[in-house]
Amino acid sequence: MCSTPKPNRSWPSAEAPLAARIRACTRCPALVRCRNAPVPGAGPEDARLMIVGMAPGRLGADRTGVPFLGDRSGSRLRGALGSALAGVYITNAVKCSPKTCRWMKEASCRPSRHEITGGRCRVDGVACRPRNRDPVPEEVRNCAPYLSEEVTVVRPVGILALGRLAEAAVDMALGLVPSRRPPGRPTGFRPFVVYLPHPASLHYHPEWDRTFDRWLSEISVMAGVTPAPGHPFYQVEPERG
Repeated sequence: MCSTPKPNRSWPSAEAPLAARIRACTRCPALVRCRNAPVPGAGPEDARLMIVGMAPGRLGADRTGVPFLGDRSGSRLRGALGSALAGVYITNAVKCSPKTCRWMKEASCRPSRHEITGGRCRVDGVACRPRNRDPVPEEVRNCAPYLSEEVTVVRPVGILALGRLAEAAVDMALGLVPSRRPPGRPTGFRPFVVYLPHPASLHYHPEWDRTFDRWLSEISVMAGVTPAPGHPFYQVEPERG
């Protein structure tokens, strides 16, 4: 049975590099208990486009330590970006992977009867397969200063939020009034903020595939990130009529 880590209600030292402070953070006991390790953002600090997801995936970033790497959503996003990926900074609204398991109805893992080590859960000695869950509002608020600092350091031309939770977290980090933007329509200030569905949703809505690629290409161009030749943005449909 695992022991409950004592919450650390103070932020890590402000003098430490941002990535080091993220890795040292223990503000959310439920995430500390179930994560492999916090996942800082990745990409050039002079990137023109910042992409913000919801949280590290259980099979992806929580395992690889790199946002959107190692799972189906990551492959979908990185494949759509092509060579434009070199000019993109990718991060998540919440830096640790939130998990729950099939024995538990509540949102977060609790130590009663559970033994959780490195993101793997056992109940009374029987292996459990944890599942991804949405972060709770407190977890999003705890990570908001990190996202705000990432925006300050990178100073992107545009921010792409993947999923409604990521969109709300970006609004919080930038001090914007929360809004539900139509997909693919940017705000008119810098950095512009634009929303797209999370790549995971494309598995359930394959009809969005081509539209997602087109929007992502247009957003890359708006931010000044040049897609690779042959990318869907450059594919011209034949004229009709």
